[in-house]
Amino acid sequence: MINQYCEGAIPAVTLRAAIPKLAAETIQSAHRLLRGARILEGSRTIWALLSATDKFIGRTGALALAKQPDSRAQLDATLYTAARCSASQPSCSRRCCPKPRPRSGGCWE
Repeated sequence: MINQYCEGAIPAVTLRAAIPKLAAETIQSAHRLLRGARILEGSRTIWALLSATDKFIGRTGALALAKQPDSRAQLDATLYTAARCSASQPSCSRRCCPKPRPRSGGCWE
């Protein structure tokens, strides 16, 4: 949606939504779990954030907002929140999870 409605750029907005706070808390929790080799629990924590983000997008009605020119500010806030939460997931796993060795059959470094 960001590509389609914001020309590929994440909108610059100021938020007071609960999702960014939840994202920060979730990432901290996932980092602790993943560093402690609690992979399943860390993954569940990350999926909980993704689920909350998806519900947020559904509740705000992003697709309906996109069709209403006078709702542009609300659409931008929704897309910014979703992008911020989604973007935090790869950084979390990249910093906390070991990388598989090339051609190692899935063994961890």
